[in-house]
Amino acid sequence: MSIQQANVTIKDIARYCGVSVSTVSCALRGDRANVSEAVIQKIMQAADELGYDATRFHSARRLRLSQSDQFVLNHAILVCFPLSYTIDPFFSRILVGMAEELERERFALMLYSPNGENTDHLRSLQFPVPLTRGDIDGAVLMSGTAHLPDMIARLRSEPQFGERPILSLLDPNPGCISVLVDYRAGSYAGMAHLLALGHRRVGYFQTGDYILEQRLDGMRQACGDFCPQENVEFIKIPWETGESFQENNWVKIISESGCTAILACNDLAACNLAAYLQRAEYSIPDDISIIGFDDTHSLPDAQGHNMLTTVHSPLEEVGRRGAQLLLQRITQQIAYDPVEIVPTNLILRGSTAPPAI
Repeated sequence: MSIQQANVTIKDIARYCGVSVSTVSCALRGDRANVSEAVIQKIMQAADELGYDATRFHSARRLRLSQSDQFVLNHAILVCFPLSYTIDPFFSRILVGMAEELERERFALMLYSPNGENTDHLRSLQFPVPLTRGDIDGAVLMSGTAHLPDMIARLRSEPQFGERPILSLLDPNPGCISVLVDYRAGSYAGMAHLLALGHRRVGYFQTGDYILEQRLDGMRQACGDFCPQENVEFIKIPWETGESFQENNWVKIISESGCTAILACNDLAACNLAAYLQRAEYSIPDDISIIGFDDTHSLPDAQGHNMLTTVHSPLEEVGRRGAQLLLQRITQQIAYDPVEIVPTNLILRGSTAPPAI
């Protein structure tokens, strides 16, 4: 009977490749700290050629390792991702970058959409069975998830998850890997551009605490570098959603304040605001300039071209880099929780101009 016809083991792969059993074991769990990329690829190819089925041995191996308090790799990541995010190009692009990286490393991505908007619900929340039985290697949480610190605490309270790595995207949290967008530098670039055009009354949206703080820091720094801040007025526009929102509120604030430019919190808000202002007979950019953020939506001009000046956020890279750091933490290539900031860049199109005289 040939090897292909039998239940192939890692010993068979080791003999086939001329390496040790421990090398095969490290390669199959993606341990790049102890095995070179070339050897990993050679062993992975041999495993495919021989018909090695890891699932035949994984349960027994996991039990044996867990009984001796050794590291068990499941090749599975839980992503807490509200269903509403799947139709949002901002979050879906992050997810695509993450999924591509996890697939390349042969990790499965499990989407979990927790419901509920209060901490009482989180206390009674029941996670998916793979997490509660220890089949998940790490978790991913995104900014915007309800009660993010409480969700982290709830994950930590699960006996079979405990101190396994957590990746917090876009929002830093203690005890978590964090990959962030450089909101400060993006807002700095946008504000510097508006100041250079001559704008001195600039509106911004009052949004989440961390991101708002970063944006305002960038705006203030630009004023300090290019124009005394006492000569510049920041105009706060309350962030409204749902039934409480009325577009006339935004238009009224802009009209009464003498605001000549807006640094929007994202492209969708910028495009919506542009539509409201145009219905109120404002011309963009002749009457008011608008800068978006993230480069996810289009504001078409008369020819159908995107005219929205915006700060580009490399969202796929955010997801990709987050996945890389999470896997490095899981496979013990790093022993700490890094915080990385992904750079942004200003894209000039046609929604900004000098203020009207």
